[in-house]
Amino acid sequence: MKKHRTVAIVLAAGLGTRMSSTLPKVLHPLGGRPMLLHLFETLSHVLPDTTVLVTGPDMDSVSGVVANNKLKPNVCLLYTSPS
Repeated sequence: MKKHRTVAIVLAAGLGTRMSSTLPKVLHPLGGRPMLLHLFETLSHVLPDTTVLVTGPDMDSVSGVVANNKLKPNVCLLYTSPS
């Protein structure tokens, strides 16, 4: 029997401009931590084989949070280009 792979796709390309901030939307703090880390904590219970994190251009701060996060699942960064 073939084993199915589980992939989580996180859409994290929002700039947060409507939040009147230069901080990417997923890095806004919620309960003292960036929102993205709350999601990674949830994913650590789901245990996807791969997590695809879709970010926008010039969002190096998001990939920095991913690199320094001990809860990160197997993350693959995917950068979108402006249309």
